[in-house]
Amino acid sequence: DLIRDDIENMPLIANIVKFFPCCEALIIESGYQGIDANDKYLSILLEEVLKLGGKDKINEYEIKEIELLNCKFEMPVVFGQYMEKFFNAGFDVSIQKKKYDKSLLFKAVEE
Repeated sequence: DLIRDDIENMPLIANIVKFFPCCEALIIESGYQGIDANDKYLSILLEEVLKLGGKDKINEYEIKEIELLNCKFEMPVVFGQYMEKFFNAGFDVSIQKKKYDKSLLFKAVEE
């Protein structure tokens, strides 16, 4: 399986990396309705990222970016509640402004 059944638009990142070992970027989108990056979604995404082994093992994998396209989110949730957690998992979080929408970009921290 490459997608979780219990939450919409949630990839099983560790399975994807096993199946596509040279995958450098994972882009998640949900068509015109977008992705609601709320507290529940971000906590499950963090669980999936941590299955890769956390900050100590991030360089063992090719995956360096996870992008949520057409993303709806609240700044305090992402940059207050979750930024430090993702950073400790080996990914920095930023906003990418596109012409018609915003996306969240989780980029591997190079050490």
